Amino acid sequence: IETPPRTPPKHKQHTGSQSATTHHHPFSYAHLSVVESRVSIFIPALAIRSDIDSDKNDHRIANSEGRKRKIRTMAKSTAIQTSGGMKGFFQKAGKSFLAGGLWAKETSWWLMQKGGTVGLFLASTSMVILMPLVFEINREVQMLDSERLQVKELRNQGHSDRQLQELGFQSSALHSPSVASLGGMK
Repeated sequence: IETPPRTPPKHKQHTGSQSATTHHHPFSYAHLSVVESRVSIFIPALAIRSDIDSDKNDHRIANSEGRKRKIRTMAKSTAIQTSGGMKGFFQKAGKSFLAGGLWAKETSWWLMQKGGTVGLFLASTSMVILMPLVFEINREVQMLDSERLQVKELRNQGHSDRQLQELGFQSSALHSPSVASLGGMK
């Protein structure tokens, strides 16, 4: 597999009020050495692909078997080689931790969104339904306490339970519920 030869970068010099500087085009071959490790993976694949296209144009390969061989060669040459030993182990471990961290981040974000939705649903439901119920229960307890206080005063004046019941007081205000009767309710 042949790679295209590198051409030296063209230098432009500015004269006049500006100092003499050298400028490189940002995509020239001079900058290829910085990203050579990343680009070198793709150059063989491009070279083989151009060979396949030229073979189609030349009609030198008549059967499809030759093209399959070229495609198989391209697939083998683009495989990334990993180093072995401790360096390879730590590279694989780093990639694994990175992938696990990204998965955990995405999963926690999804869980946070779902948990927020459920939390908002529960909070709004309790605000609309449960809070008025709590206030109603408190009001009922206060009313029952005031009736018990009135019943106590009327008993001190000499009224019987039957008379208090005829006056319209609740039976729960007249008689404290016994422990046995509470256990029998089902």
